[in-house]
Amino acid sequence: MTYKTITLSLKNLENAERLCAYACMVARKFNAHLIGVHTIPALEVYPGVLAPASVSQMTGYADKQKQISADIKKIFEHAVRAEDFVSEWREVDAQYLGSEHQLMADWIGADLVIIGQSNPKRDRRDQRSHVENAVRNSGRPVLVLPYAGKFESIGENILLGWSGTRESTRAAHDALPFIKTAKATQIFWVGKQDERTHYLEQTAREMAVGLDRHGARVTVTHREPGEISIGDELLNEASDMGTDLIVTGGFGHSRVYDFVLGATTSHILKCMTVPILFSH
Repeated sequence: MTYKTITLSLKNLENAERLCAYACMVARKFNAHLIGVHTIPALEVYPGVLAPASVSQMTGYADKQKQISADIKKIFEHAVRAEDFVSEWREVDAQYLGSEHQLMADWIGADLVIIGQSNPKRDRRDQRSHVENAVRNSGRPVLVLPYAGKFESIGENILLGWSGTRESTRAAHDALPFIKTAKATQIFWVGKQDERTHYLEQTAREMAVGLDRHGARVTVTHREPGEISIGDELLNEASDMGTDLIVTGGFGHSRVYDFVLGATTSHILKCMTVPILFSH
């Protein structure tokens, strides 16, 4: 197993250069076909709130969005120009179905999706749920890059957040191309050492043995729960270990459950400081 097709979703001009550089590093590592994608949105009109947009306003908006897309395309093409892997650019008109629905066709054909962390100050309104939608609905592993920070390596020191669930199991297998070539992979779980968490320890060690058969260098680490959330425990461990890639399951509960009890995935996505590969 490897990544032969990687789709890079480029949401805004400000973060395009960082994302392109990072995606090129990943594509170079696996000699993958890299697809850069940007969506051009339709003008949103809210009846009864404002006067109808004039033709000139609509035209001006469309021209501005096309220029932004053209500028992002230039950044992408400049980033891949000297690379040996195959690349292509796609501009998606989201006028009719919305940007998330239009992107789905590009996501589902990929072995890996790369996208930037949501940034309310930079992302368009229709882009702010792209990350969650990609993780929940694409059926593909989604590699999310923080909107701040510089990352010069990928998958050399991996932290696998373990919960013994379908999502964390799938994440471990989806990340195999990284794990097999990593210098070290640490399976990390949080819980008290009692009968209730015996399953977590047992499955973590079973996963370690399975990954070892792929030639991976794997250790298992446990931490007793403290006063901070499990999400923060994971992020703290990543910082302490010098991790350059976190691998974990994402959105293991329904949206209603997440709203009532809080969501580890949403917290990690908001506070992330290193790239994270999510699987759902």
